[in-house]
Parts: sequence; structure tokens; C-alpha cells
Amino acid sequence: MWDTKAWDEVQRLFPDDSNGSRIILTTRLADVAVYAGSSSTIHHLSCLSPEKSWNLLHQTVFGEECCPCELEEIGKEIAKNCKGLPLALVVIGGLLYKGKRTLDYWMYVKQNVNSAVIGADDQFMEILLLSYNHLRHHLRACFLYMAVFPEDYKIRKSKLTKLWVAEGFIKPDRSKSLEAVAEKYVEDLVDRNMILAHERSYTGKIKICSIHDLLRDLCVRKAQEENFLYLCDRPVKNFPEGTYNQRRLSIHSDIYGHHLEDVYGSYVRSLGYYLYNSINETSFIRSFLLLRVLNAFGISFSEFPVEIVELVNLRYIALHIKTCELPASISNLFNLQTLIIYSYYTVKLPSDIWKMPRLRHIWTRNCFLDYPSAAGNGEKIALLENLQTLKGFLQLKVLLLYETDLEHLKADETNFPRLQHLTFSCCRELVEIPSAIGDIPTLQVIKLFECSTSAVNSVKLIQEEQRDLGNDNLQIIIQDF
Repeated sequence: MWDTKAWDEVQRLFPDDSNGSRIILTTRLADVAVYAGSSSTIHHLSCLSPEKSWNLLHQTVFGEECCPCELEEIGKEIAKNCKGLPLALVVIGGLLYKGKRTLDYWMYVKQNVNSAVIGADDQFMEILLLSYNHLRHHLRACFLYMAVFPEDYKIRKSKLTKLWVAEGFIKPDRSKSLEAVAEKYVEDLVDRNMILAHERSYTGKIKICSIHDLLRDLCVRKAQEENFLYLCDRPVKNFPEGTYNQRRLSIHSDIYGHHLEDVYGSYVRSLGYYLYNSINETSFIRSFLLLRVLNAFGISFSEFPVEIVELVNLRYIALHIKTCELPASISNLFNLQTLIIYSYYTVKLPSDIWKMPRLRHIWTRNCFLDYPSAAGNGEKIALLENLQTLKGFLQLKVLLLYETDLEHLKADETNFPRLQHLTFSCCRELVEIPSAIGDIPTLQVIKLFECSTSAVNSVKLIQEEQRDLGNDNLQIIIQDF
């Protein structure tokens, strides 16, 4: 069942005689299940275990007969490759039932499970397409974007939502940030079983997402049919002519010897590299003048490619750089929203970065950043008025202090009026956390990892004070090793 209206129409046909009758309703949509019954009556089906998968496959292929010994081991591997999806097991079982019961044939099926399942039964693809066709329009682009990532790829929700925002998939909502709306889109797709919540936080929020292999095959197929992207996942001699006007490129395979920029440079808005290589020649980058998203974690640059600062349409940059000092001219990227720099060494960020008012997220493992010279009172910091993540900012939501020699912190609601998560990690010199921190109305969590005893005591006092004021929602997490 795909919507609540259908349930309303069906329910009218069943009299309520209180005679103990039961109705089983199946749906892929969580909101339909909740609408039709209380939460206690909802049974969430999980994927089958490897043992149950093999039992179902065995039953489909052999019935009450025994599986030949030489096929049992490879049969279990085929069942495992179906990733616990009953529909896939039944379809592949039907294929094996009709096919040759030889080791060579079963080995072929094992190596091509996904294509075998989809090719063996048009009804299987139709069932998956039903889920896609019932997606709201704004969710379709978000689902198709999962085709950008390699098979079995695990992506953090925080990164996925930033990419969606940069791509322009998110509808603005006056009452929520774009990232908050994007998070709701993730939850909607998980509720519809289109993507998987691979890992959740202790509060139940989604942390890492993935997509089932078979749904990814559907995703890739639809993305290519609708000219949503060109996926280069194998070595090619020449790029297909029909892909020259693609706006998104996802590179999973070696393309040395090909001049990507000559073919796609004037069209591409989004470029992702998911192979692992080193590149010294970076002049090709300037050909992608319309680029909005550059997700190149798979490439190791020797230094920051200065050509990037010419791409003024960029909203999202993710780079892996061996040695890194960002040029002051990065402030030319006035549309930039997210900057992610991974390096084994300290990244030096220029003070000009404070001149980028649309910058919302900065992530780097180790960095050196010059604060504005006149920022003793925090006034110049407000130049970054949209900043939400920097691991006093007026829009800052997440603040992490790691291995600092900070002894005293002077901060309150006026410095961080929208702070939600505050973390101190290995701040052993920190004497205390000021009680005024607890008065920040948006604050949800304070975490302390390996901090001084006095800091721990001060945060416990903050919790007591807030409880006395009726604030039972503030969470305090303390871990000592």
C-alpha cells in the first residue's frame, strides 16, 4: 500500500465487530504503517541472515530435495550475495531452478548476481520501479544521486546532506536550515526503504547511509536513462557521444590518457573522483568553469590546485592534499558553502577566509587559522554569518575543542546563541566550563572526553542547575580512559 488514502478506502470495507479478526497490511512506507495502526502493531522486516537466506534459496531451487554437495558451498555464497533480500533470493532461485545444475553455471551466477536477478525477471524491476515512481519529485533527484557513489559505499549523512544542498536539490524552508531539510529528506528515503541507515547515533539519528546493491543498480539505470549523470566505472577507450552534455560526472576508473575537460568541461556542474590516484598536473581544472561541486577525495594532490580559485560557481570542495597552504585568493569563491580539506599535515587557512559570507561548513583534521586582527571582541568573526560548523559565531551549531591548552573559557549565550553540540576532547588544562554555557537555549549536548576533574565537576554542576530550572533536555556525556 502506497498512501494513507488507499488505507482509508480499504478500511471502510471491513466491519468492526470486535470478533478478534486480524488484517495484515504490507507497505514500504513508514508513515502509512503508522497511520494504519499504533506503533506497537508495526513489525519492521529486517534482511534475512545468511543462514535463513540459504534456507530460502535452497527451498526455491530444490524444494524437499537435497542440494548436491559440490553446489552447497557456492550456493551459500550466492545467497549471501543477495544481501538478505527475500525478493532477490526468490528470483535468483527461480533462475537456478531452470538452469544447469553445474558448478560452472552456478559460479557464473555468483559472479553476476545483480545483473542475473534483474535480467531474470522483469517483474522484479517493476517492483523496484514502483518504489521509485511513488517518490515525491524532490526526493527523486536525491535518490538518483546515490548512483554517484561506488558499490557498497558508506557515506556519512552529514556529507550527503551538504552535497545535496550544493547541488540545489533542497527546497528552502523559512523555519529550517537547508541542512535540516536535507536531513528530513534522508529520513524520508530511509522510511521508504530506498536507502539504508547503516549506522545510527546513540540518540537514534542516522549517521551513515548506504544503498542495497540491487537498488543501486536501479538507481544507476534510471540516472543514466534520465541523463542525470555519466558514471565511468570501467576503463574506456572513448567517452560515449551521448554523454557529452552530462552535468554530473562520477569517475570510479582510471581515465589516464583521456582529456576529460575537452569533452565535458563546458557542461559539467558536478565532478566526483572515487578512485585513488596522485595527480601533479592540475591545469585541466580551470576548464570546468561552471563547476558547483568538486568531490575529489580519491585524488591525492601534492598541493592546493590554485586553478580552483577561478571556478567562482563552486559551492562544495572536498580535496585530499599532501601539503597544504590555501591561497588568500580562495576568498574569490564567494559562492562556497562547504570546504573539506584532508591532509596528513597541518593545513594553513588564510585570514581572507573570513571574507566568505556564504561559507557554512569547514572541516579539516589539523589546521592553523589566523583570526582577524580586530577580532579581540569577536566582531570580525560575524563576517562569516552563515557558518554552522567549524571544528564567537552567531550561527555556529557544532563546536569541538580538541587537545588545546585552554585553561579558562569565557563564553555565554551572546557568543554562541545557536550552539547545539559542544565537545571538549583531551582538554586537560581546562579548569572549568562556565555555568553560563548552560543558558544557551539551543544547547542539546555537552561532551567531555579525557578532561580534567575540575572541568568534569563543573559540567555536572551545569546539569544540576539546568534541572533545577526545569531543563531536563540537556545531555551530559563524560568519558575517561
